[in-house]
Amino acid sequence: AIHAARSDARCVLHCHSDAGAAVSAMKCGLLPLTQTSHIVGKVTYHDFEGIAVREDEKARLAAAFVPPSRALILRNHGLLTAGQTVGEAFMMMYLLDKACRMQLGAMAGGIENLHFPSEIAAQRSFETAASFNREGFGTKELNALMRLLDREEPSYRW
Repeated sequence: AIHAARSDARCVLHCHSDAGAAVSAMKCGLLPLTQTSHIVGKVTYHDFEGIAVREDEKARLAAAFVPPSRALILRNHGLLTAGQTVGEAFMMMYLLDKACRMQLGAMAGGIENLHFPSEIAAQRSFETAASFNREGFGTKELNALMRLLDREEPSYRW
């Protein structure tokens, strides 16, 4: 559904991480608490309709995941990210899951103890992080991980 609806979504990733599923079940969703959540940028949401296998849900799923969002939280389910490259989609998933883990940790101290940075600071974080990626978002990170995999477990290559 996402590939058909978004030409910029050349790679789509989906996971059911513990932190992602937990945040997906929160009314508040992902909060703009940390620099990591700011780098993720705009997050969109799709309400849970049961296990996503029905044809009629595809249009609603695609309609929920509109640009410029590269991160979709599937309510009571998990996380989905998209990118123009595998590296971009992977890095978005890594950051989205990390932001969820950070939020759960921060919320353990009680919601009344949370400190929210200003919207200006959040926007600056997003813009600054975007300027660091002239080679393409996630490219350096994916290349580094592939080198590590080549070194540690070369048997994955056929």
